[in-house]
Amino acid sequence: MTSARLLGLAALALALPVPTALAHPLTSTRAQATTFTVAATADAPHARPLDGTCTSTLPGGACTLRAAIQAANVLGDGPHTINLSTAGTYALTVVGPGEDDGATGDLDINGTMVAIANTSGGRVGIDGNHTDRVFGIGRHGQAQVTFTGVTIENGLLEGTPGPLLAGGGVDIATGSAATFNNVIFTGNRSAFAGGGLANAGLATLNDVTFSGNTAVFSGGFGNLAVTTLNDVVFSGNFGSFSNGGFGNLGLATLTNVLVTRNAAGFLDGGLANGDKASLTLTNATISYNRASLNAGMGNLGKATLTNVTISGNTASDFSSGFGNLGTATLTNVTISGNLGGGSVGGIASGLPLRGRLQPVASVLGILGITVPEPGPTAVQNSIVSSDFVACGVPITSLGSNLEFPSNTCGFSPALGDIIGRNPLLGPLASNGGFAPTQALLPRSPAIDRARFGCPSTDQRKVARPQGARCDIGAYERKKVRKKK
Repeated sequence: MTSARLLGLAALALALPVPTALAHPLTSTRAQATTFTVAATADAPHARPLDGTCTSTLPGGACTLRAAIQAANVLGDGPHTINLSTAGTYALTVVGPGEDDGATGDLDINGTMVAIANTSGGRVGIDGNHTDRVFGIGRHGQAQVTFTGVTIENGLLEGTPGPLLAGGGVDIATGSAATFNNVIFTGNRSAFAGGGLANAGLATLNDVTFSGNTAVFSGGFGNLAVTTLNDVVFSGNFGSFSNGGFGNLGLATLTNVLVTRNAAGFLDGGLANGDKASLTLTNATISYNRASLNAGMGNLGKATLTNVTISGNTASDFSSGFGNLGTATLTNVTISGNLGGGSVGGIASGLPLRGRLQPVASVLGILGITVPEPGPTAVQNSIVSSDFVACGVPITSLGSNLEFPSNTCGFSPALGDIIGRNPLLGPLASNGGFAPTQALLPRSPAIDRARFGCPSTDQRKVARPQGARCDIGAYERKKVRKKK
């Protein structure tokens, strides 16, 4: 996509309003918790009258997923439960004019609390059928939804890019909340942001995978508000401009996360944090992502990284590992083996990075992002290794870091920093823990060299220290006990 095309889209998108939750139009008496069992995979709406009985328009009135959601909306309150008892694909085939009450198109959940669970014992795919997004949550009344054991797939939002087209798989409106347990987002697409998921409310993700989702911004998941991620994988997602895997414009806490093989057309191939946002990343690996700039991760706001591996990412222009213009604190992080035409393979920051973002400032403005003046990058107990330049400009050492092969980060031996020694890292591999790591090989100079304390465990949750002191980097080498 050309810069001129992106600037044109910016003007159109900025002219559109951001959707907000509206008052629910229904005034009927609310019912208490109700359980609906859906045995039919076919798509059909609730029959008239819309009385909350989950009687669909199918012959015999079989309860469908769409009818169950409409019934829960009418009943309100809750919590209601929708059990999907038949394995298979629940494809959305009821199309019609755009509306947000679930009668046609996407499945709209409004003004209620509901849990949707796969109880079939097999795979359940809820399929947008390339006709609409799959779920809209809270656009006509605040809602709370829990999804368990389902695949949300093939949602599609086409049209003029803008906030109304956020969330190709699921869109969570302001004031609403959703929890996803053991859920897969795959093959979803948005013409704007959040190919798999867009959140303007509260999103909690446990054991979730984003794979093969696409948007202009944030191909996998775009967060505008508050989100917590545990045991989440972003793989093979694409942002045609930025944020291939995950983009954060709010408050995000990520623990046990793998961000791998995502791509962006220009900026932030793996994940990104906006200028007004805050992101905490713990026990994570960012690997094999691609972009022109900031292939692994880019930060413009506040980012705290602990026990993180950034490895094997490729930038065609600049900054293949980690790029920072905000306030970043890195503790026991391993940055190694990042590649590409860019001249900085470890940490890029300062005016060289800002100068490369300024030409696209108006595009970033679509999301309310401004390009900040360069902020501090502080690192402790971390490895920054690169076949070319490790750091674009000097950064702040909090002690016990290792740079290889040269001296570009501004580290100091007086602080316990090690300069110019090969860290002797193994390849990125499954060494235990949630995501691949790079082991410290025997005789690595990073072993037992952290002077100033460290997290209680490494990225794999192996206890620290294993020796006299903690090791530098995300990996703590286990001591081999000699047999007596």
